[in-house]
Amino acid sequence: MKHEDKCTMRRVSTLLLLMAWAIVTTLGQQADSPNELNKKGIEACDAGRYGEAFTFFQQAAEQGYAPAQANLALAYLMGRGVATDTLTAFSWYEKALPEGNDQTTAAYGKNIVMYSRSTASDVERGMRLLKKTADNGYTEAKEVFIDLCMVVGYRYISGRYGTADYASAGRWYMEGAKAGDVDCQYSVGELHEQGRGLPKDINAARFWYEQAAAQGDEDAKVAVARLDGKQEEHSSQSVPQTTVAATPVTPTKPTPRIEGTPGKYRLMLDDKPLIRKFYQQLRFDNQSGMFIGQFGDYATYITLDGQELTPIAKQIFDKAYAMSDSYATEKLELYMLMLESDPADTEGYHTYAYNNMGALYDALERTADAKTCYEQSLRIDSSNTTARNNLNAIHRKERLSNVSNTLGQIGQAIGNMGGQGSYGQEYSNGNTYNGNNSNQGANNGTGTRRMRNCTHCAGTGDCNKCHGRGHILGRIDQEYRCCPICNSNCSAPKSKVGKCMWCGGTGKR
Repeated sequence: MKHEDKCTMRRVSTLLLLMAWAIVTTLGQQADSPNELNKKGIEACDAGRYGEAFTFFQQAAEQGYAPAQANLALAYLMGRGVATDTLTAFSWYEKALPEGNDQTTAAYGKNIVMYSRSTASDVERGMRLLKKTADNGYTEAKEVFIDLCMVVGYRYISGRYGTADYASAGRWYMEGAKAGDVDCQYSVGELHEQGRGLPKDINAARFWYEQAAAQGDEDAKVAVARLDGKQEEHSSQSVPQTTVAATPVTPTKPTPRIEGTPGKYRLMLDDKPLIRKFYQQLRFDNQSGMFIGQFGDYATYITLDGQELTPIAKQIFDKAYAMSDSYATEKLELYMLMLESDPADTEGYHTYAYNNMGALYDALERTADAKTCYEQSLRIDSSNTTARNNLNAIHRKERLSNVSNTLGQIGQAIGNMGGQGSYGQEYSNGNTYNGNNSNQGANNGTGTRRMRNCTHCAGTGDCNKCHGRGHILGRIDQEYRCCPICNSNCSAPKSKVGKCMWCGGTGKR
């Protein structure tokens, strides 16, 4: 065989071996499983790296992994690592449902109900999903379900999904009442008493009023007493009475009227604001004889004398306060919405809201915003010790930071002078005082640090007085580099006693 053929064969063999090695290596590098990708996403999310977390969740979700699909839905819902997109979030929740756990199902159900654009049919589906997980024993879902029974019932009555729907309201009030919610129990009693949405049944009304009263509800106690009084009055009548249609009672004082512009309405009485709050929607409800005011997703009944039965500001504040601090951005948005809903602070929540916002901004390291909130809280209530203590803590932190910066600058200056001062020695890495490395003085030749004059020979090079131990800024140079000239650019040995062995004590090279 010719020499050229042998070389060709060797090259082909080598190429085949390289190809085989590449194939084996590729096979050995298995891609992360969906479960591993989801875990990496969770770790990145816990560390605040939301963009990275989103990528991991997306990769796992696209492989059909239900937990990752639920996490991806949450990322879209909260706007973490991606722009907020509720409908896309819902689509990923839908994909996760068939294999999802109770936690995923409950989260989806809750978010459907709370979504501001959900229709009545959407809400019904969300409540069914929540009830399903609650019936499965998922405690958190049960708590959310009970709370939302009252919310959804109230929405139906207030006409949130069209005209007032007392039947649907009564159905969800009853679910909450059976689960032990005191507000739902009172509402069921009220609907039974009035015969709206539920059959008119005084005994049933009394039963549910009594259930609420047993939990301390004062309105329920009054209702029970009222029904008992009616029963006593009825039993004292010896002759059956003829039912006469009730005639309207002329009010003894003027009725409030609604004034305002679209999205900004308020109640007026005698040309003066009855309530200083503005509502995005405000209307009179003939069935309850009260006004219904709405602000965003929140609504309340308003009596003819201007009292909100469940103040909207309180509803928003309570929701923000109950939310985990891990959702700092969402809590801040709720507190700001609360401030907007009650600009005159008629409910007295402003000082607490500003204080809580300050704490959230502080945790987010937005110190200037935190200070502004604490200061505003103190302007409203100068006796708010919590806000004052928090503000003082920020001031202390700023003073320490200023001292640290100053010391860091001193270290920088010493380093630039080529010295090795005590700050430069102890804090040379700049970690403590935020200064640059103070040992970054001019270095020459072999890297020997340029030093100040020896305190004994004053730069003459005659080191007999210090016995070869130059005292530099009060410190002893353990390498006996006394001569400032030789030490600036010198690798010559130094005698431990006597004159410099390079310059002979002349101070010159």
